[in-house]
Order: sequence, then structure tokens, then C-alpha cells
Amino acid sequence: MIIKPCPFCNSEAKLKVTYDDSDYCYDKITGKVKEYYDIQCTNKKCYLCDGADWNQSNPENIIKIWNTRNKKESRDKILNDLGI
Repeated sequence: MIIKPCPFCNSEAKLKVTYDDSDYCYDKITGKVKEYYDIQCTNKKCYLCDGADWNQSNPENIIKIWNTRNKKESRDKILNDLGI
């Protein structure tokens, strides 16, 4: 899937993968740490350089959300469909 440029500065955006002990990464069923995904801007001076904080366990989900970020109704529908 193609990731659209940053909505704030139009710089390239990339998939960010994180592993840590936060609620996002802890699988309550298996008790194991798992990865989660976000999108971040590659411009270190941009508001979204640390990521959008829309953490998802599926990379396709976060890319869909990011790519529809300027279309509030569409984004809200995707979030609702994902149970968020």
C-alpha cells in the first residue's frame, strides 16, 4: 500500500513499528509483547515526526486511516469499522 505524504508539511511519511510494554503492545490473551504500527513524517521539524499516535496492530489499518486523514467522515467510518 502506498502511504500519502504528510498532511502538515507534504514530506514523505513512513510506517513506524514499535515494540514496548505499553497496552498497545501487550497481548492480554497470550501474555506476549507484540508489535504495533503508526505512521510518522520523515521531516524532523514536523508536528507528526514522532507519529500520529493512531497505533494499530495491523499495518494496513494504519495506512488506510492515514491516507484518509483529510476526509473526516471517511476516517471516522474506518475507525468505527475497526472498532476504535
